[in-house]
Amino acid sequence: MVLTRIVLVLGCLLAAAGCGDRAPGSGSITLVFKHAKILGPSDPVAGLLREFEARHPGVQVRSESLPWSSDEQHQFYVVNLEGGNPGLDVLMLDVIWVPEFARAGWLLDLTSFLAPSELAPHFPAAVEAATQSGRVWALPWFMNVGLLYYRRDLLDKYGLRPPETYTDLVRQVERIKSGEQDPRLDGFLWQGKQYEGMVVNVLEGFWANGTRVLGESGTVFPEPDRAEEALAFLRALIETGVSPSWVTAADEELTRRSFQDGRAIFLRNWPYAMDLFEQPGSAVRGQVGVASLPRHVHGARGVWASTGARGIRKLRPSSCASSPASRRSA
Repeated sequence: MVLTRIVLVLGCLLAAAGCGDRAPGSGSITLVFKHAKILGPSDPVAGLLREFEARHPGVQVRSESLPWSSDEQHQFYVVNLEGGNPGLDVLMLDVIWVPEFARAGWLLDLTSFLAPSELAPHFPAAVEAATQSGRVWALPWFMNVGLLYYRRDLLDKYGLRPPETYTDLVRQVERIKSGEQDPRLDGFLWQGKQYEGMVVNVLEGFWANGTRVLGESGTVFPEPDRAEEALAFLRALIETGVSPSWVTAADEELTRRSFQDGRAIFLRNWPYAMDLFEQPGSAVRGQVGVASLPRHVHGARGVWASTGARGIRKLRPSSCASSPASRRSA
């Protein structure tokens, strides 16, 4: 019940070291790493790449960020990879792209580069997402977890605890909005724009109600009544005013900024948002709490989805041949 964001660890860059741009006569290699823009006040990528370069003299990695929208990243990769000269060696992928990219022949098969124990520390779901037809095409890097942010100051004011069910959440929104009498204060913000983020929100709603999109035998919506309940609840959030109508055009950043401006009680978003809430000038600094996503009547609390991935681009046989040394280093 978990979608993971998987990323190729930097150690595997050596497997492709001969595939990057080599400066004439210098012996040095430059690899291009394309990745999503890191949201939040701190970007760890630069430090990780410099650490990698220090461990592997002669190999440089040029970091090139893409728009943070998953849909835009996918479009960039497909257009450039289909063209055959994408100008990248290592790429960050959304979890659901691994089978697509592997079948298209765009990724390097990493199976032979991995020691038997190398995947053991990772969550099984993350390893499964990196595997296609029994072969490994990427390695897990991080897990991105959907969270419920709440205005701790407002819940404390009305003697409320973080909601464990979505029914509790609706009741708390109604109580707080009735007490505050602030027309600018929204209830529950989430991502309803027609893009990858909405799919994640819908899946979390299904899982929170104990249902799936596909059953074990491939049946679509094996528990149709529960799926209908989850979708009806999302619609009702807007119809009843618990969520503003503009969430149907909202992504992570639009909802994050509104919540950070103090204009909402609850927000579903990713962990990066908390660092921004605590920045100087934030209207909610010191007032935000974090909880697991609520559940519906049939589901479990805290079911969530996370997204992303990185892999090595597969090159034409004439372009690069990895050496035994590079295989051992990987």
